[in-house]
Amino acid sequence: MKPDGKKHLSRSARNTVWCLAGCAAGDLGAIAFFERAYAPDGPPRELWTVVWIVAMVSGIATSVLLETFVLWKQFGPWEAFRTAVGMSMVSMLLMEAAMNVADYGMMGKPAINLAILPVTLGVGFLAAWPYNLWRLSRHGKCCH
Repeated sequence: MKPDGKKHLSRSARNTVWCLAGCAAGDLGAIAFFERAYAPDGPPRELWTVVWIVAMVSGIATSVLLETFVLWKQFGPWEAFRTAVGMSMVSMLLMEAAMNVADYGMMGKPAINLAILPVTLGVGFLAAWPYNLWRLSRHGKCCH
């Protein structure tokens, strides 16, 4: 590992955790909304694809908002937003897709289950972290 390797490992992990927090908030919020709207059985099967698409879009949106907020003081509003989008769009897509595939594989439907949530979040983290590490190691930064 290069001299900066451990620093990049740590920094990319922190960036991935922030991305995960934002993605999980939006993703889980959207799924919870559909679960409540279609209680007690959850959304009908013909809406599952819609639920996952809405969950992914919500997850990406909340991740960008969270990262923009975190970077606001450092960069100002517009540059914080550009940085949040630039540093994380690929990792957010990887994370969201992996979380939803894991959710489907374990639950068979879009649903929140606290027993599998650590696995779903772990899969999302592990799907995005290698990209974030590569980007940081290759370019010395996570964005633009």
